[in-house]
Amino acid sequence: TDVASLVYPSANHNRFEHTLGVATVAKLMIDGLYNNLSNSIYKDRKADKEYALRHVRVAALLHDVGHGPFSHLSESIYRNEIDFKKIKKENPILKGGNPHEILSYLITTSDYMKNFNEIVIKKEYNIDIDLDFVGEIIVGFIDKSNKRDLGYLVNVINGPFDADKLDYMARDSHATGISLSLDIHRLLHTLNIIDHGGVLHLAIDISGVSALEQVVFNKMMLYSSIYHHHKVRAAGCLLKTIIKERFKSDESIARYILLEDFDVYCEIKKSYKDFLVRNLPMRALAISKRSIENKNMLSDILGWTDEDCQKIIEKICVKSREKGIDLDEKNIWIDIPDPPKFKEASLCPIVVKKDGGEYITLNSVFPSDEWAKAFTENKWQGFIFVKHEKIKEISTICEEVLQNDYNIVFNSNAKDICKLN
Repeated sequence: TDVASLVYPSANHNRFEHTLGVATVAKLMIDGLYNNLSNSIYKDRKADKEYALRHVRVAALLHDVGHGPFSHLSESIYRNEIDFKKIKKENPILKGGNPHEILSYLITTSDYMKNFNEIVIKKEYNIDIDLDFVGEIIVGFIDKSNKRDLGYLVNVINGPFDADKLDYMARDSHATGISLSLDIHRLLHTLNIIDHGGVLHLAIDISGVSALEQVVFNKMMLYSSIYHHHKVRAAGCLLKTIIKERFKSDESIARYILLEDFDVYCEIKKSYKDFLVRNLPMRALAISKRSIENKNMLSDILGWTDEDCQKIIEKICVKSREKGIDLDEKNIWIDIPDPPKFKEASLCPIVVKKDGGEYITLNSVFPSDEWAKAFTENKWQGFIFVKHEKIKEISTICEEVLQNDYNIVFNSNAKDICKLN
């Protein structure tokens, strides 16, 4: 949960706990699935259960090793410092992977890990692990030529309703005290397999749709209540600035992987004590459907890149200095969070017949696309955060710059939401 503990003090669980949780849920999913396949027409194509368990559990344990300190916060930094497009072009296996998944893949399939696997895991424990396949599971790659009957194992760790989601939803809601309902036992009881284009994929029976609907609903609630909470976002903006400033280096991107949260906290304690006492940047302007008059501009705003935001910041700082306000670029942030992606809706197969021969998608029985659109239009919010005593004056300047230079017309909610009026 990155810096959510500044808002929800009990949300101090770490990546290690989550990883163990994913491995546990992955085992439960394999157990449930294999118990359900006795009547499936694909029962003879399923992998040996011990092989399946070994590989999904190892993938679960290694799926986040590519994360740096504060997980997704440092990922938002190093994704701009390394040419991931080039890496994906050179290795098609990585095409669908996120930056931290790609780094997890590269670590998992490295010569060092393979040597460790051969010398320790295989010789000492007599356990045979295919690390190349584990890496493919982590990035969600399904080898349709050689491993077409193992696609559902990939889906257990990286899929529409995978062990990763099932763990972090339960863990984050419990740690923050947000009451969410997720009938994981119903979901496990209805796991199935379907054949799509000759490749086996993970699916659920029609009787498990209500549990899958809960996954979609819970995801929206967690985003609006935790991940997009304005204090969490403000803390994240400040922390990213701290990481960028204190850990500049000409070394490889591996420096982010080697760093721990503790290393960053040590630097914060030296020079950024305001962060530890929750003296965070304040909201200067709210950017949302409620605060913009010309709502058609929202799609353009969602497309702003880091470079676009930096240009706007520079203009705001210049305008502020013209009005006698000394605003440093390091003390203003434009935060445009990515809306949640609800691929559960379009990608999750729903088995209509128990044997797995006929299936539909969740969108056919539940309007998930409309829910996702409604969230983006009504619940999504971006902010301009500022750390300065003249917050009201700067708020007006922000509004003027965005209206004059970017044709974004704000209403009174832009400041009301920030409690400036």
